[in-house]
Amino acid sequence: MYSTLDWQTAIETPSRCYHYNNFKSLLTVEKNLTMGIQFQYGIAISKFRLSNHRLNIELGRYNNVPKENRICYFCQQSNNANIIDCEYHAFFKCDKYDIVRQSYLFIWYVHGTERLDFYALLSSQHPEIVKYVSIYIYHLMNAVNDI
Repeated sequence: MYSTLDWQTAIETPSRCYHYNNFKSLLTVEKNLTMGIQFQYGIAISKFRLSNHRLNIELGRYNNVPKENRICYFCQQSNNANIIDCEYHAFFKCDKYDIVRQSYLFIWYVHGTERLDFYALLSSQHPEIVKYVSIYIYHLMNAVNDI
């Protein structure tokens, strides 16, 4: 079991925790685990937050691909853009997931799409936001896994 200091050091060190340490600052139980949202949505947001997904940022890590080469193949092919295929990119930016985003995120979320907005949504303790973000991530991760 981690002490708070050990946990903080652990999440600041590896590159795998790049986004995680921006929306998880305290060693506490997350709201999505205690608020009674549907099981599959809670699993989806937990896996997403922990980088347990099939985005290239994570797949490349397992194959020793340098971080700068873990690009989104969809954006490379459709826009000739070399953008790292990370959680933020999939959540807010990648055109491949526009339909999912319009159907499950932008029907209720009308604010910014910058990294700080991403971190605010993923660290929210507001039950309705946690619920809607969890539902969106569930559908987003299903789309990612259908590659």
